[in-house]
Amino acid sequence: MGLFEIFKKKKRVPEIERISLEEVNGRMNRFLLEFKENENKIKEDIFNKIKIFSCGLREQIKILYLTNLEQRKEDIRLKGRVLESKDTYVRYCEKLVGEIFNLEKDNLEDFFKKINHILFKFQKNSNKSFEIATILIGKELAETRKIITDFSREQEILYLKNKEIFVKKRIATKILEEKNSLNNLKVIENNINTEFENLKKSLKDNVSLTKNQEQKILEFKKTKEFQKWLAYNKEKKVLKFNLLKKVEILREKIGLKSLLSIHHKNEKLKGLIKKYRNNFVESLIEDKENSLSQIISKELNEEIIRIKEKLNELNKEEYSEIKKEEKNLEEELNRINEEILRIKRQKEECEKKLGKFKIKENEKIEEIKKDLANLKLEIY
Repeated sequence: MGLFEIFKKKKRVPEIERISLEEVNGRMNRFLLEFKENENKIKEDIFNKIKIFSCGLREQIKILYLTNLEQRKEDIRLKGRVLESKDTYVRYCEKLVGEIFNLEKDNLEDFFKKINHILFKFQKNSNKSFEIATILIGKELAETRKIITDFSREQEILYLKNKEIFVKKRIATKILEEKNSLNNLKVIENNINTEFENLKKSLKDNVSLTKNQEQKILEFKKTKEFQKWLAYNKEKKVLKFNLLKKVEILREKIGLKSLLSIHHKNEKLKGLIKKYRNNFVESLIEDKENSLSQIISKELNEEIIRIKEKLNELNKEEYSEIKKEEKNLEEELNRINEEILRIKRQKEECEKKLGKFKIKENEKIEEIKKDLANLKLEIY
């Protein structure tokens, strides 16, 4: 027995049947197929009734057209008004037949509703002319109304008989839409999961690269060349520190403050002395012409020359290839670490997305469960 038959037998209360989520599409499609088969039978029944109704009403319209009041003795004005109302009612009947016969018959439930609407509109519009016409024309109009009333009652009975099935059809269609929506969510979730797993692998690979790069740097720093460069730099720092102490002593010997007082009227010398006061070491290195020599003693000038030579010597780059290689290794390590941070951020975003989609999926499943309950089905 199919779902359609289960729903149709109202006296028997169906037991709740348990199905898996994967079975939902198949069950709903099967129900809709059974509905379609029964729908065709119902349509055939309706069309036969419409043909009978149309033939009967058209015959009655012919009779009404031929009805006259020549033999009646009532007031001529009354007879005229009655005939006019009869003709108006006949036109409404002709319109009714045409509208019902030419109705689009695709959706059965909509078809019933349209018939009901047409009949309601006919009753509303034709009632006044019918009431006036029945003052003098009773039997023919009563027969006409009976044809229409009987057809209306048949349609109502047929609709009420199948109303529950129409409801079930709407629920089944809705469930299919919800299930398709759920499937789409799962496709997106699977794509995000794939991205998440790729990010996890990429993160693992980059962490491994970090360890390898750190090991490279460690091995590099153990080499003789690097150790020589390290010792050279250490020695260079000591020499530079000692030399800067001598520079500070020399600065005190020169007495820039006193020189500024002596030469304050000479703008050129005044600017030179101020420059030395602001940054003595930098000015000493940049002053290629030894401009201070013109205002200090020969002994101090010779000492300046010696210190400048030593400063220039200390500022010379040695072991530049070693330094360059260390820089390249460190930059590569930084690049990998930055990549790790980027991957972690993306991974966090994926986790958030997965959480949101999981909530949406659960909400959609709950909607499906709720609708399935109306079909006496539940998901296990």
